[in-house]
Amino acid sequence: MQRCMSCGQVYKLVRLRDEFSDEMDYYKTSTVPLEHHELGEADHWHQFNPLRVGMPTWEHTLFETKSNSVYSLVNPDDHDRILVDPAYRLEKLQTMEDKAQVFQYSLHLIDESYKQDNPEPARPVNMNDYENLVEAEMSIERVDRALKRGAKFNARAFLDAENHERREKRMSEGKRLRTLDSYTVYFGGLTEDEAQYRDYFETDLEANPDNEQLSEHVIQQRILDREEFKLSTFDFQEMHTLMVQEDASGMVKKKLFEFKYRRAKDSPVDYTRKEQRVLERSMSRLTLPESKALFENLAQARIGGNELEIESAEKDVLRFFADEGRSQFLDYYESDSDEVNTMLQALPQTDIGQFIDVMEDYAKNNSSIKGYQSIQKRKWNQGLGFWSNIKAEIADYRGFVAPRIEKLENQLHQLDAEIYSRDLTLESHEKVDLLN
Repeated sequence: MQRCMSCGQVYKLVRLRDEFSDEMDYYKTSTVPLEHHELGEADHWHQFNPLRVGMPTWEHTLFETKSNSVYSLVNPDDHDRILVDPAYRLEKLQTMEDKAQVFQYSLHLIDESYKQDNPEPARPVNMNDYENLVEAEMSIERVDRALKRGAKFNARAFLDAENHERREKRMSEGKRLRTLDSYTVYFGGLTEDEAQYRDYFETDLEANPDNEQLSEHVIQQRILDREEFKLSTFDFQEMHTLMVQEDASGMVKKKLFEFKYRRAKDSPVDYTRKEQRVLERSMSRLTLPESKALFENLAQARIGGNELEIESAEKDVLRFFADEGRSQFLDYYESDSDEVNTMLQALPQTDIGQFIDVMEDYAKNNSSIKGYQSIQKRKWNQGLGFWSNIKAEIADYRGFVAPRIEKLENQLHQLDAEIYSRDLTLESHEKVDLLN
């Protein structure tokens, strides 16, 4: 007697013989033969072949058996009793399950002991590949975040059915004002789709503001905090060699790389303590009068439009960022000041620009300039002809719209400078009317 693993039916095995007899006819007619394609797996290759529309395909009804099944060998007497005695069968299954758990836990302890005695060797990689790995993980997180927001927006009718009509009306009205009745200038990376999302979930965003810069920073820290991205698990090597060769980068470049990915280098306790010190000192330096004067000078140069003045102001700001990156580096490694100072004393002034890549812009992380500004359109005069209206549209744009856009651009330059002296968050033109 045997029991079917799929349905549990008990049946008797009979060796069929190729002969004509009453016994063979009875078993052959009562047994439905299985086609070969019914025994396949559901992820067979031809299911995804573009030519599958021209060939017969089947949905398999006999599913694959698990590969981690546990079997218990019993003698024929126990086998017969298991088939006919449900209570005995449950008792044997419980005993077998307990033994299997003890066996699996024993293997787990052996694996843990082996890992402690034989740690996993460091994986060979170069600095560029490591940076690409981190950036790839961050890109995945960005896409996942965008897809979640899109799914939430598409399912808005079911999330809050009571307020859906009111929110949808508010969103449609805002879209009409921006796209039909006004010239709309989007700044800070805002798009019309995101503006509709903000209009619909306006109440939710007021209770829980969505700061993309801060989210970007949190995502990066969460990725670097994962065990597989710890710097100690990698063996950094040269990338343009056929043989295994230790990374030949200079001491300064290696130290800057460790500083850039310091979250993956230090323990959480050390990182939190040092990063808090860097944050406090960096914010205090950014709010100094001389620092604010640099960004105001850049804003005024951009407003004036003189290319030479803009280039000179940008160089001053870049030099300031390089010095700020160097200061952050010294603040973080304050306890290792002797080694760091010795290393930086031999650094040429022309190489100070390397610190721009590792500087953390805390002011940008805490503030954002993102929104839109709508400028009322001229209404179409039905009493004038087509070309007369077009001429009036051009004159209105040149005399009314263009100057206001230029004024908006200048005020955005001013706000960009003020970010480094105070916390300013601009979400939409309803909260801060730039042109009035």
